Amino acid sequence: MKVFVTIGFTLLIALLLTAQFYNQKLEAIFKNEMKALVRGELQYSNFSTSFFKNFPDVSVKFSHVILLNDTSKIDTLVKLESIQANFSFTSLFTGKLGVRKLKFNNAEIFLDYLEKWQIFRKQWKPSMINLEHSEISFPFSSWIYYRKKQKISFFPDIPNFSFSEKISSSSFCTNVLIRKAKNKDQENKECISFNLEKGVISFMNPNGLFQQEGLKSIHFYEQ
Repeated sequence: MKVFVTIGFTLLIALLLTAQFYNQKLEAIFKNEMKALVRGELQYSNFSTSFFKNFPDVSVKFSHVILLNDTSKIDTLVKLESIQANFSFTSLFTGKLGVRKLKFNNAEIFLDYLEKWQIFRKQWKPSMINLEHSEISFPFSSWIYYRKKQKISFFPDIPNFSFSEKISSSSFCTNVLIRKAKNKDQENKECISFNLEKGVISFMNPNGLFQQEGLKSIHFYEQ
């Protein structure tokens, strides 16, 4: 029994030390990839690495992420509770980290100035990570829009998708809750078109909640 306890304790210490050793290196890799992808000023409070949370995969997490407008660096474009990536342990020893899952937790996307949503670099290609087989999820996201100084919050139920599907354009229909101060919550099924090649998200329902509030499309590639 003591032998098993000793082995378990030794393994635990070894994994903790390994996580600490790789933490700074992994932070630099993911931070550089994110900076290469977006034009805005990226801020976050903490970066952590775990060999336990999604064992046998390694998981990394950016906590309390903020993306600011790249010109004024004042306007907040995106807030997230965290960004989490899981990848295979063996890819630590290859040229690229094979990311299996990407999760954007409690994302708040601010749509006040849609022209500032041209924030992604169209020609970006990951150099240190491999996203070809990644599953992407956006649990509990909200899209916030200020119209005539009134805050409007959209809560879309965004389905998970995978890069392995190699979809350049697609559309999906989903339930969206809209919340405004001093108003009852509204809910409607919205159909949203996503074009990766052109860099456009379009709201297809002319009588939908988005278009009622003056939102027809979002362009997310830099011009």
